[in-house]
Amino acid sequence: MNPPQLQPGYQQMQDVEHLRLLTIFHYIFGGLCYAGSLFGLLYMMMGTLFTSILSEVGTKGSGSPPPPQFGWMFIAIGAVVMLICLAMGTGCMLSAKWMKARRNRTFCMVVAGFSCLSIPFGTAIGVFTLIVLGRPTVAMLFNENTPATTRHA
Repeated sequence: MNPPQLQPGYQQMQDVEHLRLLTIFHYIFGGLCYAGSLFGLLYMMMGTLFTSILSEVGTKGSGSPPPPQFGWMFIAIGAVVMLICLAMGTGCMLSAKWMKARRNRTFCMVVAGFSCLSIPFGTAIGVFTLIVLGRPTVAMLFNENTPATTRHA
């Protein structure tokens, strides 16, 4: 059984416009995620600085210096933050690219779900993306671009 064909009309124009806007917002949010990874890099640099300074300080001064694990903790936290931000940024960029090409709807929905964890902007983008991609008319737009051999009946 073939899915019903889309009739050009208001709903289709609205779906196309919403997908265009979501594509733009995903590119912007992906760029913000990439910029956020710089905070992880900053933490890693602080941890490196702490470890190098703490090893040189030794017992100078009145109190004892913090343990060297203090610097390594900053490095580890920074690396995790940086990796998460880079992964989210890459996911958003791929999602925007594939939304524009009307491909990989499931991937776009998964990325939208993960971006809901980034309060407040990611939540807004994620919720609106899930609402738009959940529409049957939008699903038909994505199905039109799938090759006939991979289309599910």
